[in-house]
Amino acid sequence: MREAGETLVLLIGPMMPHLAETCWRALGHKTMVVDTPWPKADPALIKSDTITIAVQVNGKRRGEITIAAEADEASVKEAAMKDEGVLRSLEGKAPKRIIVVPRRIVNIVA
Repeated sequence: MREAGETLVLLIGPMMPHLAETCWRALGHKTMVVDTPWPKADPALIKSDTITIAVQVNGKRRGEITIAAEADEASVKEAAMKDEGVLRSLEGKAPKRIIVVPRRIVNIVA
C-alpha cells in the first residue's frame, strides 16, 4: 500500500507540486518530490496470459470468449463454437465459414 501511495504522489508531482510535497512529507520522506527519480514501469506486470475476443455470427456480435494469448486458430474456432450466444444464433445449422483474425475477432458465417 505504501509503495502505491508513494508512486501516486510521484505521479501527481508535476501537476500538483504543492500537494505532492505535502503528501511526500506526510509519508515521512526528508527529500523533496522533485529530487526523487520518476518511477520505472515494469513491462512484465502488464503482460496477460489470456485475452478476450469478440465472436460475431453473420456480422452481429453474439458473445466473447476468453482464451490463452498464444492459442492456435483451431482452439479459437473450437471455443467460439461452444459459446452459448453463437449456438443460439446458429440454431443447429453448421457454419459455412469461420474467419479468425488472430487476437482480435472471430466471425462465423452461417
